[in-house]
Formats: sequence, structure tokens, C-alpha cells
Amino acid sequence: TGQSNIRRQTLKTKPFFQKELALDTNKTTAHTVKIIRITVDAGMYVLFLLLMGYHLFENLHHEILGAAVFILFFIHNGLNWRWYKNLFKGKYTLSRSLQTGCNLLLCTAMLCTIAAALMLSRDVFYFLNLTNSGLGRKLHMVATVWTFLLESLHLGFHWEAIQKSITKKITLPATLAIVTKWFFRAVLLAVCLYGLFAFRSRNLCNEIFLLTEFKFMDFEEPPLRFFADHAAISILVVTAGFYLKKLAVSAGKGKSSRSKISSRE
Repeated sequence: TGQSNIRRQTLKTKPFFQKELALDTNKTTAHTVKIIRITVDAGMYVLFLLLMGYHLFENLHHEILGAAVFILFFIHNGLNWRWYKNLFKGKYTLSRSLQTGCNLLLCTAMLCTIAAALMLSRDVFYFLNLTNSGLGRKLHMVATVWTFLLESLHLGFHWEAIQKSITKKITLPATLAIVTKWFFRAVLLAVCLYGLFAFRSRNLCNEIFLLTEFKFMDFEEPPLRFFADHAAISILVVTAGFYLKKLAVSAGKGKSSRSKISSRE
């Protein structure tokens, strides 16, 4: 009788441990996937920022970096396959519509950048024999700047989640937290104003709308200044995306509350 009771207890506890093991495995897998996502996204952002400075690298190095970005782009989309699966499911709020539109435009711009890169390749993809310098040059100029800006906007739409994941790990006294918040806001405002100046001084509007045939590159420009300008432009667009999403969410909540009031009446 004693042995049978022990066996029954063992049988009862086995499913419990199996569930616990399954939960631990799922948590570990989710954590690993999260780290991979962050690494892929951060790598893609940094590499694309470097790629904006074509004139600062040898052509071979530029093409290798470009190939790395393309690989990361496809990995990023593979990791987010559920987004494509749910594209035609659920309600489209203003916020979701903005994000979906940005994502689709970003994918289009990146694919155009890849196509243009294949046409212009002189080293890495030269063996494909897809050379078309005339079309490739114009497409590359337009597609890269659109990809750069849309990538930053995409990051801005997700910045609130990133911000929360960072701030929840940092605990500050109330007074210091307020001072820190306003300090970073002041710094952000200064960076955004400089980003607006850099955007205008570099005539990016001409590239966006193909108002120029050639992209002017200053080969004597210090690399630090070039990347500082483009980082500031990116931060400007990220900030715009962050607040645009906030406005869209607020507008959606306001519309929802008004519809509830009217239905009660």
C-alpha cells in the first residue's frame, strides 16, 4: 500500500514538473528570440547609418556592409512573420494604419535599394551581370534616403516600448527622475533642431523627390560631422514618429469614447 501511494504521488507530480519545464523552456526561447531581435534591429540600424556615407569607404567595403544589411533585413522579416500573417485580421485603428503604411513603404524602399545595389555592384554581386548604372544610380539615390527616413520613422513608432523596457530597469529618486527627464528633453530638443538644420543644409528633399540627377559628396568632410548630421536627422524623424503615434492613439481613444457616449444617448 505504501509503495502504491508513492507511485500515485510520483505520477501526480510528473505532469506538474513537465509543465514547469515547458514554461521554463518557453521563457528561455522567448528571451533568446528577444535578444536576437534586438541584435538584428540594432545591427541593421547602425550599418545603414554607415552605408549613408558611401564616399567614406572603399566600394568593396560599402558593398559588404550593404550585403550584411540585406541579410539582416530578411532575418528581421522572418522573425516578424506573424505580422504578415495578421495583416488582414483585426480592426485597423488610426495608429495601426499608420504603422502598417510605414512598414509596407519601408519594405518597398528597402527592396528598391536592394535592386539598385545589384545594378550598381562592381564587386560583391558583379557576377550576376545585372549592371544598369543609369537606372541603378537614380533608384539607389532615391531609395536609400527613403529607407533611411522610413527606418527612423518605424523606430519612432516602436520607441515607447523600447523606452519602457529601459526605464523600468532604472530606479531614481522622484526629484532626480524629474530633473533627468527634463534634461533629456532639452537635449533631445537641441538634437532635433540640429537635425532639421542638417536636413535642410544637405538638401535631402532634392534626393527624396529626385529633383537632382547626382548626389553631391564632400570627400574632404570629416566623417564625424557626416555621421553626426545623419544621426541627428534620424533622431528628428524617430521623435516625430514617437509623437505621431501618441497623437494617433489619443485620437483613436477620443473617437472611441465619443462613439460610446452617442450610443448611450
